[in-house]
Amino acid sequence: MPKKEPNGRHDERAEHEDRPKPDKLARVEKLFRLATDKNANEEEARTAALACVRLMKDEELTVIPSTELETVKKKIGEMTQTMEKMKKAMDRQFMKGIGVALIGSKLLKLNF
Repeated sequence: MPKKEPNGRHDERAEHEDRPKPDKLARVEKLFRLATDKNANEEEARTAALACVRLMKDEELTVIPSTELETVKKKIGEMTQTMEKMKKAMDRQFMKGIGVALIGSKLLKLNF
C-alpha cells in the first residue's frame, strides 16, 4: 500500500520500494539454478536452496508456472479493454450531462 506524506499525497517512491529489485530477482534465479544443478555439490545445492527460499520469503516473491502466467496476462488484457470501454462510456455520459445542463440553463433563461 502506498505510503502517505504529511500533506496527504501518495509517495510514489515509497510505492516502488515495495517491489523487489532486479538484482534480487537475478540472485533468486542464480540460487535456484545452483540448487537444481545436478552437477553441484549436495551441500552447496542445499545451501543455495535455503538461501533462495529465504530471499523469496523476504522479498515476498511467488513462483507462477509459465502456463498460469499466460492466463494472467490474458485476463489483464481483457480487464484493461473492459476498463477502457467503461471509461469511454463514462466520458460519454459526462458529456451528455454537461449538454443537458447547458440546454437546461438556456431554457431557464428563456422562461424568465
